Amino acid sequence: MVELPKGNTNENVQEKEQDKERDFRYLSPQTRRQITSALAAATGVVGFGCLLGYTSSAGPQLMSPKGEGGLGMTTEEYSMFSSCFNLGAIGGSLLAALGMRRIGGRLTMIAAAPLFFAGSLTIALGWSYWVLVCGRVCAGVAVGVVTTASPPYIAEIASPHIRGALGTLVPLMLTLGVLFMYSMGSVLEWRWLAVVCVVPNLIHFLLLVFASTKLPSTLVSQGKLQEAQDVLRYLRGEDHGVMGEMKELEMLQKAREKMRVMEALREPHVLRPLVLAVILMSLINSSGIPAIQLNIVTIFK
Repeated sequence: MVELPKGNTNENVQEKEQDKERDFRYLSPQTRRQITSALAAATGVVGFGCLLGYTSSAGPQLMSPKGEGGLGMTTEEYSMFSSCFNLGAIGGSLLAALGMRRIGGRLTMIAAAPLFFAGSLTIALGWSYWVLVCGRVCAGVAVGVVTTASPPYIAEIASPHIRGALGTLVPLMLTLGVLFMYSMGSVLEWRWLAVVCVVPNLIHFLLLVFASTKLPSTLVSQGKLQEAQDVLRYLRGEDHGVMGEMKELEMLQKAREKMRVMEALREPHVLRPLVLAVILMSLINSSGIPAIQLNIVTIFK
């Protein structure tokens, strides 16, 4: 006798159809557009990784005597140079918040790219300790802008079924930037290492200009409702109903116009996640990981 297949045949067919549907969604043109735009935004975070990894590789060279190609930095000067980009990043985060409200996340990140470019070249051409500090602070401003603007940009352009996956691009790009600097630092002198930092920044700039899209929420805030609908159809597909998402964006925009920061912070659903996020970030930074990343070469030696 011929044995019949176990299980419900209809259920197996439905599962196969669902798998095909998922595969089609991930390969559909609108999904590729979302991935491209997300990559364009996340690539800027590579610059953050480059700043973290740069001083680890360049530190011993910078502390060597001037006659040997270094700047003769003391341990205290090197420590200040390593960490001073955080000062710029604080200002960059505030600038990003203002820019995202006025011109949108995409243009904000585009405007920050020349700052990173200028900061890296200032380090490469620097002739004194304070010139290098200024260059690193300048690059830190750009990093603060990008790391603040890129996650919400990715979250908005991504559909729910790939939002989680695309959200992982930000920490992935950060790690790639650190690895890139560690690898290049083994073969390059500190000035050329600073020049190499410009490469991912240039790729980030070109991708934003030519391969990313505007945010629908920015267009809604500017009163460009038809253009916002066109962008949503471009990202979600022509067959996807966008009017429901448009209504949500319009309601959010009205809420933003009436919102007061201090009033919002009194709401439990806002305050609790904020407190938890601050605690987690404080614990991560207090664990010593940034200090290890900035000084890994010296630690191994």
